[in-house]
Amino acid sequence: MSGNASWLDLAGQFPTPPYGAEALAWLDRRFGSARSQVLSGNLTGRIRPAQYDADSLLELFDIEGEGHCFTARAHEWARFHEPQITGGLVHFLGQGDLEVQLGRCLAFYRACARCSGGEARDIDADDVIDWEVIEEEPTLREHGASGRKRVERGRIDILVEFKLEDGAKAGAAVEAKFDHTLTPGQLRKYSAHLEDEREWKLEVAPLLLVTRQPEDLRSDKLWQSVTWWRFMVAFEREIGRFDCDEFRRFRRTIWKASYGQ
Repeated sequence: MSGNASWLDLAGQFPTPPYGAEALAWLDRRFGSARSQVLSGNLTGRIRPAQYDADSLLELFDIEGEGHCFTARAHEWARFHEPQITGGLVHFLGQGDLEVQLGRCLAFYRACARCSGGEARDIDADDVIDWEVIEEEPTLREHGASGRKRVERGRIDILVEFKLEDGAKAGAAVEAKFDHTLTPGQLRKYSAHLEDEREWKLEVAPLLLVTRQPEDLRSDKLWQSVTWWRFMVAFEREIGRFDCDEFRRFRRTIWKASYGQ
């Protein structure tokens, strides 16, 4: 063969082995998808993976901040469910001296305001003359129809309320979900309770449904659906100097209960 000859010239010099066309067609249908061809071809060898950069994650979680809960170990001795999580949060919000309690409740309120996506009143410690944090605030509504009375009962998981120097009230409410779902009209019932009994101005009150995955709340426009991920990131940025080792470890446990990590 001369140096200028093409290898294609060899094709006619050798007999082509027989093959079954139907079998080849079946094989192509079974394994010849475009995805498999792309992943097994030379294209992926030409793509250079981006170099990993942890700066964005560090900024998102503020991990390098003083006393982040990711530095603590989660509780491993039990699997925590909704009542234990919400009860634990209320416990820690009401623990410590008065300055610490107020600081934690304000941190909770501000984290809710960060996540609400709406308007919320700015509150400083000097504006507050009294406050309370409540676990499972009972709600009650009575309806009369065709001579029959129907009573709806419920409980708001976490409620924080402040009485301010100007006589106004401000607060935030959280309905927490892990493995359970909302019942029809549940959030509307809670809104009516907060407006009628607590006398809140709901247009400036952060009302959150906190779940593992966001839910569609177009039928309850006063409430905002946020993930535990988003809420915990916001709270971590607000807690500041009012933290402690036990509270930090409990928040780490909430992450584990929410996402298994």
